[in-house]
Amino acid sequence: MKSGDGLPRSNSRRMTRVISCRFTPDEMAAIAEAAANDDYARPALWMRDLVMEEVARPGRIHRVLPTLICELRPIGLDINRIAHMAKCSGQVAVHEDLHRHMAEMTNLFARIGQAIP
Repeated sequence: MKSGDGLPRSNSRRMTRVISCRFTPDEMAAIAEAAANDDYARPALWMRDLVMEEVARPGRIHRVLPTLICELRPIGLDINRIAHMAKCSGQVAVHEDLHRHMAEMTNLFARIGQAIP
């Protein structure tokens, strides 16, 4: 293989596949504007970079967030219950439960922060 022989230098680097998508004129205008705003000469290059960015971290947000939200719900309900009990009774004897739940929520918020790019 030498320069000019017409053979590909690397099969892994050679872009030979095409994916076609159809867009309405309004969608295409929005895509072209977004690409131009990000300093891309062509919308296709901008779209390719976006797709390859997502491939590099496959479904991370879509897999993690629903799980974290499900974990947050019961904690939030418990905190509301504790606050209601404290308000109705005039006592704050639930102090330990509140601190435990706040620590759990802080941990979950940190995990959410890690899941969001």
